[in-house]
Amino acid sequence: MLDIFVGAVFFTLVVVAWVTLRKNPEAKHGFWSYSACWVGGFWVLLAVIGGAGYPRYRSVATACLSSIKQNSLALIMYAGDHDDRLPLAAWTDRTFPYRKYDELRCPRANGSWGYGMNGRVINSPISKWDDAPLLLLAETSLPGANEVVSKEDELAARHFGTMNIALTDGSAKRLSLSKPNDPVRWEPNRELKVTEIPDRTSPDDHFQVWVQGVRDVQVYVAAVTMVTAILCSVVGLFRAPAHRRGFWLQAVMIMALVLLTILLPVYA
Repeated sequence: MLDIFVGAVFFTLVVVAWVTLRKNPEAKHGFWSYSACWVGGFWVLLAVIGGAGYPRYRSVATACLSSIKQNSLALIMYAGDHDDRLPLAAWTDRTFPYRKYDELRCPRANGSWGYGMNGRVINSPISKWDDAPLLLLAETSLPGANEVVSKEDELAARHFGTMNIALTDGSAKRLSLSKPNDPVRWEPNRELKVTEIPDRTSPDDHFQVWVQGVRDVQVYVAAVTMVTAILCSVVGLFRAPAHRRGFWLQAVMIMALVLLTILLPVYA
């Protein structure tokens, strides 16, 4: 609703300014003041249009990390009750009693479970890997709920070039496809090749990155625009007293932009 309100206010201000310019040709001397207000309003509107998704963009990767850790802890508790051995098959079904929630999926997995278990550790004693933890769970592009993974092209980096994993010691962390990471191993003599993992970030996720950029600069752009508009208005008022009629319109537009800039971080 906030984006609709902001859009309506901005459209109303533009219409009022246009009508004023049409009825008062002399007011065209203050054209740049109006333009400055329009630019500021445009940036604020851009930020609001996609702003609702920005908090979600930052929280989804964290929710996924928490989910994969909960799944790994369920596997470890299962092993504790079954002679120290991890399940042989159907790992999500067998760990159901140990999970806090029925389904712990990756939020960006498009309906699938989103995680796969390292085929090297299936049915193995989990204490065997205490000294050198191996990969236990990783995000996968495979659609099933009991998937087993054994190679890099079965994995999925869904979070803007990063992927969440869990190890056999119960820890969970995020791997970057472009930055150095601590070594992670499929098995004792085989290291996970992070650079070969496909980046499966969706177009909608990339849009959210653009939204982040807009929000990062919109406050500064709006502030500079408002200062410029105020200076133009004051100078124009003193140089042309006949334009005082249009001064109040400019003042209202400026105050509306100030109000929107203050409210956006609170409600967007």
